[in-house]
Amino acid sequence: MQLLDELPMYALVVGGLWCLVENEKDLRYGKALPLVATVVYMAMCGVTLATDRQHTTHSVMRGFLVVSFALFFILFFYLFSAVTAPDIARRLREMSGERPSSEEERRISSLLGILPTAFYQFVAALVCWLLDNFYCAILSSLPFGIPYPQLHALGWHVLTAVGLYNIFLVLLLQRLLVEDGGGTHTLRRGMLLLPVLVKQAALKQD
Repeated sequence: MQLLDELPMYALVVGGLWCLVENEKDLRYGKALPLVATVVYMAMCGVTLATDRQHTTHSVMRGFLVVSFALFFILFFYLFSAVTAPDIARRLREMSGERPSSEEERRISSLLGILPTAFYQFVAALVCWLLDNFYCAILSSLPFGIPYPQLHALGWHVLTAVGLYNIFLVLLLQRLLVEDGGGTHTLRRGMLLLPVLVKQAALKQD
């Protein structure tokens, strides 16, 4: 059952990498790349879900998933910081005119700030996961009647869910810019104070 929350995370990060690489309206690598990635992903899902946890094949595939996810995760954030963030900022400023207003600069900064937030949420989630795994005995017998903090459930699952949501927002903004020049979007706080992308009626100019 644990794989059912890990495999979708893997799919989102791999799909996110494709979005960052294909940052123009015309596909540079064609339709074969996402098709091959999808077939390989479905095969990995089938093998890991169909084999017993103690089976060698399962262990090998699980190890491959963990290592490749870590590499893809690092590559995703690196590509966004080094390539995609400057590209998004350039596109947004071009749509705002030659001299974007201070309000526009704040809007652009808030949009670009989504991914660093997601990164820190994933780091915090990983710390919770490690603490829960390595210090389970200590956390189960805290002094003064302090209850077990449920770091795996409340830390890992909640923080990764929010982090994945923020990553999805970044990818959505990037695809809007690539596909139809959707530079008139801004952030608002929605349910549970989560950010949402909303389309402005018009951009304000100085």
